[in-house]
Amino acid sequence: MEGALLGRHYKELQHTENYIYWQVMEVVTLDNRGENINDMLDQRECKLMNMLKNTMIELNDANELRRLSVLKA
Repeated sequence: MEGALLGRHYKELQHTENYIYWQVMEVVTLDNRGENINDMLDQRECKLMNMLKNTMIELNDANELRRLSVLKA
């Protein structure tokens, strides 16, 4: 049961990481085209990058827990 729960959590984190990545790419694309440049976009990009960093850390931790639970079994 624990392994299944960790697997689901890991997949949710992967989905979150993918979503954040594409949100960041959208901001970067708008920035590179010179469209809608303002403080809001800068704040959004900063917030998304922090979210991405935190999600990647959590994803790494979840992957390590998954690996350890498989080794225990």
